[in-house]
Amino acid sequence: MKERWVLPVMRRQRYGWWWVLLGLLWVLGAIGMTATAAAAKGKILAVATTAPDLVETYLRNVGETPDTYTLVRTVDELQKAWDQRDQYAVLTFAYHELQNSPAVSAFIRDHADELVAWVKSGGGIVATTRDDPADSVLLAPFGASYSGAGSYNTQTFTIVARNHPIFNLPYVIDTAKMEKEIASAPDPSYVDSGLQPGPDFHTVAVLPGSQDPAIIVGLFGKGKVVFAGAELYWGDYRELPENLHLIANIFAWLRGE
Repeated sequence: MKERWVLPVMRRQRYGWWWVLLGLLWVLGAIGMTATAAAAKGKILAVATTAPDLVETYLRNVGETPDTYTLVRTVDELQKAWDQRDQYAVLTFAYHELQNSPAVSAFIRDHADELVAWVKSGGGIVATTRDDPADSVLLAPFGASYSGAGSYNTQTFTIVARNHPIFNLPYVIDTAKMEKEIASAPDPSYVDSGLQPGPDFHTVAVLPGSQDPAIIVGLFGKGKVVFAGAELYWGDYRELPENLHLIANIFAWLRGE
């Protein structure tokens, strides 16, 4: 009797362990798939020594998660992340970052050749810029600049390259709605005029009055760059639906999605 009952119990325990093992394998597989998906999406390196909370807010608002971005708050953190730059697909900056952080501006100046090489190998940059020497260290290596005769405008911008991917994928931007949202935002939009595209860029949005470039995009080897005189992610902009769609589209374009 003892043998008759002990054996089934042992069998039940053995089969129970198989189910546990299968469950563990499923969990590990799911974790691996998540990690693979995050890697395939391409991580964002967000430089925000001056306004980390604002930058993290807009990253979350466009659907990014801690698995898909790294937020650096100090130049030491930036150096460590840059040493591992091959794991990143996109580099972005807080608005006024280079002006408000001389150390970050100096870092970009000192690593300009590496930055260009990283982009040409497939990296992507998106940055809002101003007519300021601190921003020129990021613009100049890619042939962009400001005329020096620009002005700080409280107005919206007009899209002139409606078919460009940043206005269509994955979200189709309602340009009229976006322009209306920006123009009526409680925190008004600021756009520097005088942005000069350079030979490798073309203009996709302009100031409505002067027709000066407001957003320019460029291809460099396997990589891409987006520079804007417009405040794409500052103040109330981080809450505007169409603007958030634009930021998501820019990230997708830079990642090659």
